Order: sequence, then structure tokens, then C-alpha cells
Amino acid sequence: MIKKKKISKEERIIERRKELAKNGQVAAIWTRVSSADQYKTNCSIETQLDGCYNYCNRNNIKVKHEFGGENESAKEAGDLFLEMIGEVLNDPEYNTIIVYDFDRFSRNSDDGIYYKTKVKKNGINVISVNQPIDANNILASQLENFLIILADIDNAMRRHKCYNGMVGCINRGEWFSKPPIGYDTKKVDKHHVITVNERGKILKRAFEWMANEPSISQFEIQRRLKAQGLDIPKQTLSSCLHNSFYCGRLEHQYLNTDTPNVKYDRYGNPYIMGVQEPLISEELFEKVQDVLDGNRNHYEQAIETPKFPLKKHLYCAKDYRLLTGYTTKGKDYYKCGLIGCKTNISADFVHSQFKEILDRYIIPSEISTIFAKVLERKFQEKEGADVEAARNIKKKLETLKTKLKTVNRRYALDEIGKDVYDDVKKDLLMEINATEHELRQSKAKLSNLSKYVNNSIAIASKLGSYWSKMDYKLCQMIQKLAFPQGILWDGERKALRTDGENIFLAEIARLQSINPNEGIKKQDTSSDVSCLVAGGGFEPPTSGL
Repeated sequence: MIKKKKISKEERIIERRKELAKNGQVAAIWTRVSSADQYKTNCSIETQLDGCYNYCNRNNIKVKHEFGGENESAKEAGDLFLEMIGEVLNDPEYNTIIVYDFDRFSRNSDDGIYYKTKVKKNGINVISVNQPIDANNILASQLENFLIILADIDNAMRRHKCYNGMVGCINRGEWFSKPPIGYDTKKVDKHHVITVNERGKILKRAFEWMANEPSISQFEIQRRLKAQGLDIPKQTLSSCLHNSFYCGRLEHQYLNTDTPNVKYDRYGNPYIMGVQEPLISEELFEKVQDVLDGNRNHYEQAIETPKFPLKKHLYCAKDYRLLTGYTTKGKDYYKCGLIGCKTNISADFVHSQFKEILDRYIIPSEISTIFAKVLERKFQEKEGADVEAARNIKKKLETLKTKLKTVNRRYALDEIGKDVYDDVKKDLLMEINATEHELRQSKAKLSNLSKYVNNSIAIASKLGSYWSKMDYKLCQMIQKLAFPQGILWDGERKALRTDGENIFLAEIARLQSINPNEGIKKQDTSSDVSCLVAGGGFEPPTSGL
């Protein structure tokens, strides 16, 4: 007796689909947009549905169900897309998937071709309303694949063009995304015009209260704002008070720091002045930052001249007195204030020597990764256990999302039934939501570690360039960072020297094979990279900036 070959569930569905197909085409309509903006404009869901239904009516195709209908990127197979594939493969009545364009099906050529081939193998055709291809054409499948690849290419070109546009906006001083609370934005001749609205005028009082009443609590500010018609959460208020956008500055990762109009704030973060309407002055913003930093009783609005950045940091080697700056006949000089001391030197000459010293600190590219890891470790030690906790939560979240993706794929490939799929998906989504909430709470406690590390490396490698911008406050921070004990001017040698070079910067100079003893006296030449990894005695560059 010959045993009958066991037929799989997939094969049974395919056979049943072939039988039902004799009664005509039955379709699932798939629609999607990439963003909420596209949802309302461009190739909207309504436009796609109208096109798909018109096509089905003209060709006597029965529509059983609509799928998608929301904004979901087609860069990769999303959850809604995978659900649709799973439903269609498991229902033998479906034999067609209708899309408005092939780029609505997928903009990722690998995913698009894979899933189109998968459903084709199961007796289901994917039809594009605007790109109809004769199924009898021997190159039909290849032409469809080509259209999906074109969509992928178009997507890559759009990303590149969009990136260049965003970089251009930021470096022109234009904020291209949604502005913070208190602002309205509109496009005028391809330019972003951002102006203060009524809510902003109320928010301005929060800065004034904080600056004029240093002991005021943010809870009290929140209460006053609410009484005046602006109800915002405490976390949002705190974010606003720290946001330099309100005083006209623009900070962004796309900012080109090599341009001459770039400045640096008290923490060493680069910024330019934006074209948006300032809500408050820079002076008021800085005063609020002093209050927030806990310096309520030490705020001082001092006006310093950039002509003498080494003032309060440059000492006479003879008597260890601070040199003062003065100008005569249009030229700037430093001199010792002690009667009888003849130390008197051109400011340009001293500045040139000091910049040469700072230019020695360039992190060798071969060990930049090591320095980054050292800095990251030091910042992590400052942040405490919160960093490790956030890392573990993020790892857990990634694992859960991977599990959800796996479940969706297994369902799409008919490896699990719908009941099991629904139960597992529900449990995973609940756990993902809880974990995301945990991660948000954890991140709120942490500073931007990556930003600090990158800024530290950049600052440590370009101290001379930053210092030569002659921004007085920035110069003072760099000087205190590099030589905390100050610099001595040796009149006999006509050279600068110091006995207290920053150990981190000294190590950079040593690894760069530069002898720091030329024109600068070093305290200890026996250090190596291990001293940076050791516990105490090391301060990351941003600690001084």
C-alpha cells in the first residue's frame, strides 16, 4: 500500500486558493504613508483608497478588506505590513494585493522583493494601480522587482537631499523642525520664520521670576504661569529654562564648528545666533543658568575685554605677580604691576606662544578610541549606577522588540496560529510599553554622555583654535583647564612656562611625540595611558568647560 504524501497547511491553503480563484479575483488593499504630514497631504490615504477602489471596480475585483491606513515607514517591513502579509497568506480567499504604487508596498528593495516573491509563490499577485504590468509578460516579475528597486533608490536620494537641506538650514541659523513652546513657525519663500506667540510672552515671565527671585521654586513658577493661562508640566518648564533657543542661540549636531561665527557656551557646547525672534536677552538667560547651577549669590555681570584673555592667569616669573594688560599707541601689552619690575611684553607675542602650546595637544588618531573610552568611563563614574541601569533597560527593550519582530515574521510565514500570535503579541506590547516608560524615567536622570565625550575629544584636540577665537569667557575656561595654576612669563628666556599642566593634556602631548619641556616646564614626565584609566587625579576636559 502506497502511503499518501502528507500535505502541509500552506499547501492546503494554496490548493484551496486555486479553487476559489476560479470564482474571480479577491483582493486586500494595502495603503500607507511615511509620516503624519503625508497622511494629510501628498499621496494621502484617501487618494490611495480612491485609486485602488476605482481600479478594482474597473477590473471586477472584489475587495475583502483594507489594511494599513496609517503612517508607517517602508524602509523596512513594519508591524502593520507583516500583519497584512500574515492575514493574506492564511486566508485562501485572497489572491490579490492591490497597492497604489509599488513604493507603497515597500521602499526597501530586499524586503519588497522577498515578500512579493513569498506571496507570489502562494498564489497571490501584487498589483500596482499606477504601474500596471501584464501578468502574461515573461518579464513581469522582473519589471515589478525593478520598480521596487527604483523606489529604494529614490528613497536613498531623498534621504541624502533632505540631510543636505537640514544641514544648510541649521548653518544659516534657521531651525527646521518644530520649535519649543512659545513659538509659531511658518515658511516664507523657502525660509523658516519663527516668531514668539502669546504663550511665549507668558513664558518669558518665568525667566524673569527666576532671575529676580533666585530662591523661587519651579513649582511656584509653574503655579504662577498656570494662573496666567499657561499650564505646562514641571519637566517641560525645566527644559525651557535650560534651552538657549529662547535667547536666540541655535545648537544642533549639524552645526559646522569650523565657521567663524560659531561661539561656545559655558559648558563648551558650540552654537550660532539663529534668525528666530529671541524671547529673552542672552544676559537674562545666563543669569537664569547661574541660578539653576546653584550660583544664586555669586552672579556677576562683568564686562571683560577680549584683548587680554590671559589677564588673571599670567604671572611674572620674577615675583609671581599677575600681569595686567594695557594699550598704548594702538598696541597691546602685558606688564608686571610691581614697582621696579621691568617685565613688559607684547600681548601679540605672548598670545602667539600660548596658542603654539595649545596646538601641541592633538589626540593621535590611532588612540582616539581609547581616549573616548577613558572619558566615557570617567563620565559614567560621575553619573553613578544610573548609566548601567539605563543600559540594561535599553538592552531589555531591544530584546523585546526583536521578539515582537520574530513573532510577526513567524505569523506572516504561517509558523504559528492566529490565537497564539494574538496572545503573545499582546503580552509583548504590554511589556514593551512598561519598559519604554522605565527607560524614559532613567534617561531623565542622565546627562547626554555621548555629547560630553564627543565635545571633550573635540575640545582637547582643538584648544588652540578655540582659544584664538578670543572669546574672553571661553579663553578663561580653556586656560583654567590646561594650566589650573596659571602660566609664568620668563622674561630672561622670553618664553612661557608652567608647573601645573593638566595631566590629561600632558599625556596627549607625550603620545604625540612632542616634548612639553620646550618653552614649558612639566611637573612629571613619567605618566602613561594607564594614569588616565586610574581612579583619581584626572578631570575630563568638559569638567572645566
